[in-house]
Amino acid sequence: MIQTIHLLNDYGEIKMENYNIKIGNGIRMLRLVRNWTQEEMAYRLEMSLPGYGKIERGQTDISISRIIKIAMQFEMKPSEFLHFIEEPSEIYNKLGLPK
Repeated sequence: MIQTIHLLNDYGEIKMENYNIKIGNGIRMLRLVRNWTQEEMAYRLEMSLPGYGKIERGQTDISISRIIKIAMQFEMKPSEFLHFIEEPSEIYNKLGLPK
Protein backbone atom coordinates (compact mmCIF):
# COMPACT_ATOMS: atom_id res chain seq x y z
CA MET A 1 0.00 0.00 0.00
CA ILE A 2 1.37 3.40 -0.99
CA GLN A 3 0.90 6.18 1.53
CA THR A 4 -0.08 9.62 0.25
CA ILE A 5 0.62 12.69 2.35
CA HIS A 6 -1.50 15.83 2.05
CA LEU A 7 0.31 19.15 2.35
CA LEU A 8 -0.74 22.76 1.99
CA ASN A 9 1.04 24.89 -0.56
CA ASP A 10 1.75 28.62 -0.16
CA TYR A 11 -1.81 29.43 -1.23
CA GLY A 12 -3.49 27.17 1.32
CA GLU A 13 -4.42 24.63 -1.34
CA ILE A 14 -4.00 20.94 -0.63
CA LYS A 15 -1.08 19.48 -2.55
CA MET A 16 -0.84 15.66 -2.67
CA GLU A 17 2.54 14.01 -3.06
CA ASN A 18 3.53 10.42 -2.96
CA TYR A 19 6.56 10.34 -0.70
CA ASN A 20 7.27 6.66 -1.28
CA ILE A 21 7.92 7.37 -4.95
CA LYS A 22 9.98 10.48 -4.17
CA ILE A 23 12.08 8.55 -1.67
CA GLY A 24 12.56 5.66 -4.10
CA ASN A 25 13.61 8.00 -6.90
CA GLY A 26 16.05 9.75 -4.58
CA ILE A 27 17.60 6.48 -3.50
CA ARG A 28 17.90 5.38 -7.13
CA MET A 29 19.64 8.64 -8.09
CA LEU A 30 22.14 8.39 -5.24
CA ARG A 31 22.76 4.71 -5.99
CA LEU A 32 23.40 5.36 -9.67
CA VAL A 33 25.78 8.25 -8.92
CA ARG A 34 27.90 5.74 -7.02
CA ASN A 35 27.57 3.13 -9.79
CA TRP A 36 26.05 0.64 -7.34
CA THR A 37 23.69 -2.07 -8.52
CA GLN A 38 20.38 -2.83 -6.87
CA GLU A 39 21.93 -6.12 -5.76
CA GLU A 40 24.73 -4.25 -4.00
CA MET A 41 22.28 -1.92 -2.25
CA ALA A 42 20.13 -4.82 -1.12
CA TYR A 43 23.25 -6.53 0.27
CA ARG A 44 24.39 -3.34 2.03
CA LEU A 45 20.94 -2.96 3.61
CA GLU A 46 20.76 -6.65 4.52
CA MET A 47 17.53 -7.20 2.63
CA SER A 48 16.24 -9.15 -0.34
CA LEU A 49 16.58 -7.82 -3.87
CA PRO A 50 12.79 -7.90 -4.44
CA GLY A 51 12.26 -5.99 -1.18
CA TYR A 52 14.82 -3.38 -2.15
CA GLY A 53 13.29 -3.07 -5.62
CA LYS A 54 9.93 -2.27 -4.04
CA ILE A 55 11.55 0.60 -2.13
CA GLU A 56 13.05 2.10 -5.29
CA ARG A 57 9.73 1.77 -7.12
CA GLY A 58 7.83 3.37 -4.24
CA GLN A 59 5.68 0.29 -3.76
CA THR A 60 6.20 0.00 -0.02
CA ASP A 61 6.21 2.21 3.03
CA ILE A 62 9.68 2.74 4.37
CA SER A 63 10.45 2.76 8.08
CA ILE A 64 12.53 5.34 9.89
CA SER A 65 15.11 2.69 10.76
CA ARG A 66 15.43 1.80 7.05
CA ILE A 67 15.80 5.50 6.13
CA ILE A 68 18.62 5.75 8.68
CA LYS A 69 20.37 2.69 7.19
CA ILE A 70 19.99 4.06 3.67
CA ALA A 71 21.31 7.48 4.66
CA MET A 72 24.32 5.84 6.30
CA GLN A 73 25.15 4.02 3.05
CA PHE A 74 25.33 7.38 1.29
CA GLU A 75 27.35 8.91 4.15
CA MET A 76 24.51 11.30 4.94
CA LYS A 77 22.61 12.16 8.07
CA PRO A 78 18.97 11.06 7.87
CA SER A 79 17.96 14.73 7.88
CA GLU A 80 20.27 15.41 4.91
CA PHE A 81 18.80 12.45 3.05
CA LEU A 82 15.23 13.63 3.63
CA HIS A 83 16.21 17.16 2.63
CA PHE A 84 17.66 15.72 -0.58
CA ILE A 85 14.27 14.14 -1.32
CA GLU A 86 12.70 17.61 -1.14
CA GLU A 87 15.57 19.59 -2.71
CA PRO A 88 17.70 17.28 -4.88
CA SER A 89 19.47 20.19 -6.62
CA GLU A 90 21.29 21.07 -3.38
CA ILE A 91 22.83 17.60 -3.24
CA TYR A 92 23.68 17.76 -6.94
CA ASN A 93 25.63 20.94 -6.17
CA LYS A 94 27.33 19.30 -3.17
CA LEU A 95 28.35 16.31 -5.30
CA GLY A 96 29.31 18.49 -8.28
CA LEU A 97 26.69 16.89 -10.58
CA PRO A 98 24.71 18.53 -13.38
CA LYS A 99 21.06 19.22 -12.55
